Amino acid sequence: MAKPKLGCTYRMENHKTIIKKCLLTICFLFCSTKGVAFNKDSNGWIPFDGEGGNIVLNVTMNAQPAKVLLDTGASIHTLTSKMAEKANISSNHARAITLIGLNGKVKAPLSGTFDLAADGQIFSLRDIPIIQGSHSFDMILGRTFFEQSVVQVDYPNQRIRFLDSDAVNFNSNVEVRYDLSGRLLIESYIKGNKGWMLLDTGSNTFAVLKRDFVFQNDLDEFALGVGELEVAGISETGEFNVIELDDFKLGPYRFDSFVASYNKNYQNSLDSKTRRVYSRIPVDNSILDGILGYDILKNFIVTFDYSKKKIHLYLPQPQAAE
Repeated sequence: MAKPKLGCTYRMENHKTIIKKCLLTICFLFCSTKGVAFNKDSNGWIPFDGEGGNIVLNVTMNAQPAKVLLDTGASIHTLTSKMAEKANISSNHARAITLIGLNGKVKAPLSGTFDLAADGQIFSLRDIPIIQGSHSFDMILGRTFFEQSVVQVDYPNQRIRFLDSDAVNFNSNVEVRYDLSGRLLIESYIKGNKGWMLLDTGSNTFAVLKRDFVFQNDLDEFALGVGELEVAGISETGEFNVIELDDFKLGPYRFDSFVASYNKNYQNSLDSKTRRVYSRIPVDNSILDGILGYDILKNFIVTFDYSKKKIHLYLPQPQAAE
């Protein structure tokens, strides 16, 4: 079974200011629509490595090749311990913070200063939480990376571009709302039941639904079985039930096959009622019903603007054979 990418968060008030400053620094360096620091064509498209369903860009860290995952579902940026060791990036365990994922908590030290180079430009970064585990990427750039631009992701052609939000105007063709933590949720209909799904470019497999949503709408009767799925953000495993449905509607588009998972247990799951800041896990009274995965997004060109609460989905028509 494929292993989905889910997210993580942190909890430690003493370091909140440090982390926020770091997020703003990275966002400023990379998100400027006047000079995104990656190779792009004349129309601004940047090719990405879409292997495994992720949006991954190539950079270097302390002169070592590295892969950066772009993830709207993650609210902070993180660095893998493997990359920290490879690039000789120091870590400060005395300033470790707590990362919270769907299946538990881990301590993550903050990084020392290191250089990140992209397309000939070099940026000095520090205080990035370092996570353990084996991953196909070396660093995660979370939601703040996307918030200053109109972002367009062409999944079928594996490319992305960042546009000036003041110069680009488009209309949503799906219902969109913020949740209490400012994330973009898309209205969907799952077997006729309305659900609000998180737009998540970091989820590399099928959707994840809240247990409450599944059982309230009797979707558990479509369960295929139980499997172990990895939480890539903090490298943990947990048991999830998998369901397959024949009716899923997203904006003007309808699908006759929809695969999703839900956590077998309530503990530390998506249904947790504990407030989780900087996480995919819902805050109190969140209207979030699930996470929209790559299995659906892979079909679309997705355009979104966090500042104006807009999302447009376009389903390209198959090319006619010559």
